[in-house]
Parts: sequence; C-alpha cells; structure tokens
Amino acid sequence: MLPKKPIFLFAFANPRRDLSSLSKEEENIRNILAPLEDQGKIECRFMGYSTLDQIFKAFNRYHNRIALFHYGGHSGDDFLELEDTEARAGSLAGLMGQQKNLQLVFLNGCANQGQVSAMQEEGVQSLLATSAAIGDEKALNFASQFYDGLKGGKSIEESFNTAKSFVENKDPQANIQKRAGRRAPEGDAPKKFPWGLYTLEDKMLDWVIPDPIPKPENPDFTTEVNLMSQDINKVLVEKVFEGMSAHELLFKEYWSRYQKRPSGSVLNQLQNMMLDYLPSILSTQIRDLFTVEGKTQGRRRLKELNEAYLTQARLVAAISISDLWHQIYLSNKAEGAKKIVIRDSYKEEIKSFLSMDAATAETYDYFWLTATIKRIFDENDIPAYMEELDELKNSLINADEYYEAYRFLEQDLRTRLLAKDINNDEVEDLCLAAEEKLGLLLSACGFMCKYQLVTIKDVELESPYRAPSASFIHQKSILRGHDYVIMDDEPLQRPEYISNQSILIVKDIYESSSYLNLSPFLVDENAFRMKSELPKLYFYAANEGENLLFEQAETFENKLEVSKNYDKRQYRKLETLFQQFEWLKEDLEL
Repeated sequence: MLPKKPIFLFAFANPRRDLSSLSKEEENIRNILAPLEDQGKIECRFMGYSTLDQIFKAFNRYHNRIALFHYGGHSGDDFLELEDTEARAGSLAGLMGQQKNLQLVFLNGCANQGQVSAMQEEGVQSLLATSAAIGDEKALNFASQFYDGLKGGKSIEESFNTAKSFVENKDPQANIQKRAGRRAPEGDAPKKFPWGLYTLEDKMLDWVIPDPIPKPENPDFTTEVNLMSQDINKVLVEKVFEGMSAHELLFKEYWSRYQKRPSGSVLNQLQNMMLDYLPSILSTQIRDLFTVEGKTQGRRRLKELNEAYLTQARLVAAISISDLWHQIYLSNKAEGAKKIVIRDSYKEEIKSFLSMDAATAETYDYFWLTATIKRIFDENDIPAYMEELDELKNSLINADEYYEAYRFLEQDLRTRLLAKDINNDEVEDLCLAAEEKLGLLLSACGFMCKYQLVTIKDVELESPYRAPSASFIHQKSILRGHDYVIMDDEPLQRPEYISNQSILIVKDIYESSSYLNLSPFLVDENAFRMKSELPKLYFYAANEGENLLFEQAETFENKLEVSKNYDKRQYRKLETLFQQFEWLKEDLEL
C-alpha cells in the first residue's frame, strides 16, 4: 500500500462578503504549506466558499486521513457560518469525532469557544477556538504564524506559542492562554485576546507534522495472487441471505435451518436462492465471485468485489433520484400540493451528477448522492417509494452500521484499485475484508428480493371492434436472477399503459400496484434497437453535452455512447433519453 499522507482540510466562507482579509488568509496558508506538500509530508485541500455538503463530503472522502481542520469565517458559540447555511455545532462535532487521526480543529472565527465542549464530548482531542470577536487582520496574522510554526517542525503547542508571541508583540496587552483538562473551562475566558488552545490530553499538543513515510522497496502491484482461504464467499452468502431472510418467509425458514445445522450443502442452497431472487444486475455481478477465477485469483476478485459494490451503489442512487423526480412531478402536477423545496447545495450535488464527464465518473460517490436525496426527503417530509431503504440511507447520514462498510469499499477498495496501489502482500487480507464489508452492505438491500426489475420494450394498444374496453399489451422481461435465458418475457396485458423503453422496479408487475421508473438512469439498450433481442442493461455514466455515456451493468468494460445524431437504422427514439434529462432539470429547477 502506498503511504497515505495526512490531509489538512481548510474551509472558508464569507456569505456576507465583508471579510476583506479572508482570501489573503487562504493565500498565505497555501504559500506557507506548499513546501510541505512538495516534500510529500502532507496534502492540503482548500474549500473556498464552503457549503455544509462540501464539508461533509470531504470528511467522508478522506475518512481517517484528516489530521487538521481549519475554518475561517463568521462563527458563534453554536454555529459556523457557511455559504448556504449555519452549520450547527452538534452536527459538526459528530462528524469530526469520527475522524480517528484528527489532531486539531482550528476555528478561526469570532466567539466560538462554546463549541469546544460539544467537540470534546464527541472525541475531538484538541481545538483552537475563540472567546470573543476577532479582527479580520488579526485572524490572518495569527493563522499565518501558527502554520509557519508547524511548517518549521514545531508541535501544535509550540506553533500556538509562536503565534501568541507574534500577536503579543504587536499588542502588548494581549492575553493568550492554553486550556488543558477533560473539558473546556467555563467563566475564565481571556479578557483581551480571544484565542485559546483546548485539549483532552496534554500529550496531544506534542504532535508535529510527520516525515514522509518511505515507500517499500520493489513493491509488486501487478502479479496475480492465488488465494488460500478455504471459506471464500461464505461470509458474503451468510450476510446477504440473513438480510433477505428478514423480508421473506421462505428465506427465513432456510436461514433458520442453516443456523441450526450449518453445512456446505445448505450453504449452496442459500447461495443459489440468493442469486435467483436478486435483481439481475446485482445477481450477475455477485455470481462472478463464485467462479473458479473469482475464488482463486486475488486481484481479479478485488476487481469483481468492487464492481459488485458499484452496481449496488448505482442501483440505489438510480432508485433515489428517480423517486425524487417522481415526487416532484406529482407535486407540480397536483393542484394546491405543497411545493418540494431543495436547498441550493443539494441542487449543486444533483447537477454535478447529471453533468459529470467520463473522468469525473471514475470517482463519483453514488452513495453520497443517495444521502443527499435522503436529506431532501426528510426536510420535505416525503415518504420514499422503498421505505426499506431508509435504514441504509439513515446510516449513510448518521455514520451508523453500514456507513463504515461503505467507506471501506469506497476508499480502501475502489480508490486504491484506481490508483493501482495494492501490494501483493495485502491482496488476500483485503479480499477477506472487502467480502465482509460488501456482504454487510448488500444485506441492507436484502429486501430487494421482494421487488422485480422489469424492462418494458414496446406497448401496443389492443382495441378490437366492439370490445367492451381497450387494453395495452406490454412486451416485457423480468430481470431477476443471473440468467437471461430463463427470464419471464411473456407479454403483459393491462387496462392502463406503462412507459415503454423503460426500466421499472415494482413489487409485482402482474398486480396494479405502484412502480418506479428508473429511466434514464438505467436503460435497456435493446429496447431501442430495431430488432428484438435479449435485454442489455446500462447505467447512466456521464453527460458530455452532445453525447450521453452509459456503462453496461453486467460488465463495466462495455460502454454505450448515445449521440443526438444516432444511427436510425439500428436504433429508434434515442432522443427521448436527452429529453428526459432536460425534463428532469426543468422539474428540479436546476
């Protein structure tokens, strides 16, 4: 594994546009710390004009790598003023308390000492905070001197004292104090100079920026690794099937039987039932883990574990954004209905998804989009189409049970595969850990065994002469299990029509129940072809203006590029895909 450098995260906000020295503060810090980045000691991430989502997203993306968080802007005892909202101290404390390697939180704003106790209660070890209003230029000078001290190899405490001496020299009456102890003291704030250094343990203030970790000699990042584990896939099957058993009586009976007398034959039954009842795109990806190569070749298995994770993340994101669109459409259509309100920062997240290019798509965090949409539903008190997804969505927001699995798969598997920084010595352990995390995350979607993924190709009106009523004939395929050859593709006759050339998710296509249309985020290429063929499903991957890019759900190696000038000898009505994206932006007012 390539060494991971500590990250210094800087967030600045000036929604009132009245802090004349704030941009200079950012510039000074950039220049001071640039040599440390060049030496490979730290990575700096600067977020000018920060929003709440941007801060949460950064803490999620760099989970357990952030060593220092710096805020510059207006603040108070219980808030930091961001570009889009006032971030409450409690929510930020919970977020920062999850960061195991966070050495210091530096709140360079006015009168924010009241946040110290909340931060410490959540486990934040050391803070720099203020007890009174601070001048814009004084904040600039104090921060500059502090980081100049860190750059020179000084500890947190020594850098604090350096900044203290500098400001005292400019203002001999200044009184800066270091605060130590289990909790921030109350009632003894410095009278003339506002900065205070607070810590749970004095030794934490001895932290210095570490020297670069030397890279291992002759690492092997390419040779295939043969797996030795005898129980490969066992944890995956157990966790996924346990999740399914909570939603279907049949699975509950088999799970109970296995728990009473675990055996290889019953485990194989659980495996086959799992593959047969999950949506086809998930089932196909998971099935690859049970092939000979998927069980014996470590590097190939890591790739397939990652693809199974991404398929789940993309499917959940497609369900979430489709549900949001549907709810907004219904709200706009119904007379007198309450309008759904979406914060600007949430709109920006959705816009980034709808406009990402192919390069951005490689690292796009689909579960983050799902969490953003969950917040929109919560703030507008909207029930989700799939209420069963709420447990997973809440975990993504609150960093509960499934959150750690998501972060492991996103950061320790996906990101490292992209960077090609997995050493041979790590492959087997990483395979076992990723299998466990994937199984846990998929168990949260065990309820999908109750749903059907259905592609609707064509819809024909049937209205014979003198017939009492008309009906619609739908050419469909139910996309469940891992084998398209045995899919149910009998025509469906209904008194009402369902959108053609679309992918639906529904509890039972044969009942007149509600359904959710997942197009254009999940499409069947062959529903647009001139001749009938077995379904071929693609996830929306990128939007490059004149072209829409899709990636095959069963194998990420196949791409579909849709142009406005498509070949009409092979396809039909592909322009509806472009139209759907425009309608979505219009309905969401993006």
